[in-house]
Amino acid sequence: MRAKRITVLGLILLVCLAGCASQISQKSDETVKPEAQIDQIPPELKKNPKKLKSIGENYLGAGNYATALKYFKAAEEKMPKDPELLYEIGIAYHGRGFVDQAIEYLKKALSIRPDYPEANNALGAFLANQGKFEEAKEAFLKALNNPYYETPHIAAYNLGNLYYRLGKYEEAKNYYQTSIKLDPNYAPSYLELGRTLEALGDKANALKAYKEALNLDPKSPLANLNYGKLCYLNGDFKEAQFYLEQAIILAPETPIATAASELLRSLKRMPSK
Repeated sequence: MRAKRITVLGLILLVCLAGCASQISQKSDETVKPEAQIDQIPPELKKNPKKLKSIGENYLGAGNYATALKYFKAAEEKMPKDPELLYEIGIAYHGRGFVDQAIEYLKKALSIRPDYPEANNALGAFLANQGKFEEAKEAFLKALNNPYYETPHIAAYNLGNLYYRLGKYEEAKNYYQTSIKLDPNYAPSYLELGRTLEALGDKANALKAYKEALNLDPKSPLANLNYGKLCYLNGDFKEAQFYLEQAIILAPETPIATAASELLRSLKRMPSK
């Protein structure tokens, strides 16, 4: 089920979450609370909560959170104890920017199914974004330690982000490495491992981590920037120029492009050999 697969990275991926929310079309009826929109659903459809839930999941997967909420809330009237539905309502509320309601519904889902790893992971991300790090860590660990969680690398990655944010780089490194062991093809873990190794002063291994991130995701602007920056610091100027230029192409008119441009200007000011 598509909505069930939704994972929330949070923390370092706040920019991604904000970007996804900003892409939602701002239709006039989306400013209305979902409870008010329920009356717009045909009466016959209201009698079929599974169909309502399925329709809501389609809208949720498309990023149309307000409409998803309309159908989810209608389904909730018939299935108030469905933990998956409550989880999806929480995700939809977060997509609309209603964080308190999102956390409330995730906790409702967990009160019914305490071993619900997707809900624990999402709850951890939302709590961490509020600065509630201990509660967030507890939620992430519950997700990571659940043997039935299909994407435990996400929980490990989130724990790495949490510890990085707290300045505990060794712990962050350990969790990023755990994430990589759980899924060697997850590029963000290599990217953040590289940042963490840089913070620890291990630039040689940071360079390797960035390179692996690029192997998995060549179009990552940040991986291109960070790898190009380290090549620049290592004196590998030809390699640095290529990746810094890629960062600008991939993310024009962004802070990433600005940082890459500054390094490229420094390269041009260097005397030719």
